[in-house]
Amino acid sequence: MSILPRALIICVCAVFSFIAIAGAVEYPWQLRVKKDNISVSTRKVDGAAILEFKSDTTVSAPIDQAIALFEDEKRIPEWYYQCTNMKIVQDKGPSEKVFYLVLHLPWPVSERDVAFRRLKSVDSSTGSVNV
Repeated sequence: MSILPRALIICVCAVFSFIAIAGAVEYPWQLRVKKDNISVSTRKVDGAAILEFKSDTTVSAPIDQAIALFEDEKRIPEWYYQCTNMKIVQDKGPSEKVFYLVLHLPWPVSERDVAFRRLKSVDSSTGSVNV
């Protein structure tokens, strides 16, 4: 194969890669609430009517205790706002689970249900845990 066809293939691949990356819009996080050392941010997700959310905080406890709270599924109603019922829909091991929750919300809103996927990763170099 000559240099020209190889260069053309590389160029075409680069163009398609750029188009794929340009099409995957990443929306910025917008801070919605910051109270009692807890911040909640939201952002738009392409094709979804509901915003994605994340929450950040720092706790004064050993990391094992903090993670244990999130990994004890029976305790989800203790920390998930207005959760009245919970069940595991998919269990893919300690690093990934899918949950179904029922939330009791104040009037005039009726009960709502939500499904969420919990992913856990550990950065071995820093000890940082993302849930």
